[in-house]
Amino acid sequence: MICVEGFSCLLQEAERCESISGFRIGSRGSKLSHLLLADDTLLFGKTSLQKVQHIKTILDLYKAASAQEVNFDKSAVVFSKNTDRTVRRSITKLLNIMR
Repeated sequence: MICVEGFSCLLQEAERCESISGFRIGSRGSKLSHLLLADDTLLFGKTSLQKVQHIKTILDLYKAASAQEVNFDKSAVVFSKNTDRTVRRSITKLLNIMR
């Protein structure tokens, strides 16, 4: 749990610095960049190669600190229907997620 809390703090700090960006809940609501569940994590953000690179950096840092690794074979990326195919391919390639 301590490592997961550190991961959450890294994501919150990256959002505060605008290195990543979640989405706003309602017109005046808080931003949501991630949800931590029992054995799963959901990450939310804008479809930007630069922002996804920051997420990958945080995942790599988490792996180095905790010795826990993302199982990319069980991971998926879901895009908005408006996301360009080239951007989709670049992001899935960067994350090594093929679905």
